[in-house]
Amino acid sequence: MAKVGFFFFTGDYVKDTRCLTPDARGCYVDWLCALYEHNGTLLWPISAFANQSGTSEEVARNVLLQLAMTGVANVSWIDPDTGEWVDGKTFCHDGKAVANHGKIQTAKLTNRKMARVAEDREQISKVRATAGRRGAAKRWSKSDGKNGTLLNPSLNPSLNLKEEEKKTVAPSPFLEIMKRVFSRINELTGVQYEADSKYGHEFLGARLKEGRTEEQCLAVVEHRWKLWGNDENMRRSFNPTTLFRETNFDRYLAETSQSPRRPMLRPDVALKQRLAAQGGK
Repeated sequence: MAKVGFFFFTGDYVKDTRCLTPDARGCYVDWLCALYEHNGTLLWPISAFANQSGTSEEVARNVLLQLAMTGVANVSWIDPDTGEWVDGKTFCHDGKAVANHGKIQTAKLTNRKMARVAEDREQISKVRATAGRRGAAKRWSKSDGKNGTLLNPSLNPSLNLKEEEKKTVAPSPFLEIMKRVFSRINELTGVQYEADSKYGHEFLGARLKEGRTEEQCLAVVEHRWKLWGNDENMRRSFNPTTLFRETNFDRYLAETSQSPRRPMLRPDVALKQRLAAQGGK
């Protein structure tokens, strides 16, 4: 089935995308269409970005630099000096972007929200598939023999499912904390997420292992629900994967204490300031 389309989040546009120059905004809209078709990430040569937006390669490089500098999207590319992938924002701040501007040949562009939605969609699909297997196994296990109960483990999913899940998830010393946090998420959403699951350990378990506390995790849960609970679109992102993903959690946690945000400079002003600090003109 073809994808219908993606939401236009006006708050995100006003907060960050609008800081781009008009030409850059136009190119980014063209790239968003391709990003949506590729689950939020494009790994293309500069010529492909230029062709997608109908511009020159020089303009495409300039737009990618703006996206990296402003943080509107995640951009990385191959450093011409080392041949290694580098974060675009760091590359700009080091002053290498100006010196090696024309040498950049390949870039990776990621729209964070589209990538999250794609991952969440995949997770939901896996949860539904697992639930379907369990339901089928339960129906078979209730058979009285007249309908042909499957006793062969290779044919009966119920005999293998628990063992397979145990193999994919290692025991965690934080399991009791995870259960309490998941219990609160389930209470708010009505969805029965399982703490002792692969995604539970991969996201919430990882944050606890890094030293985050139960109180901090619950604070993020409560604050995100306060922001998203009454918004049908945003409620789709209220799940353990999104809440406790490494790239999201620190930002969500900072917002619970209402940390002040630094004002964002226009890209041309920010670039002039960096050049001045490096002794440029």
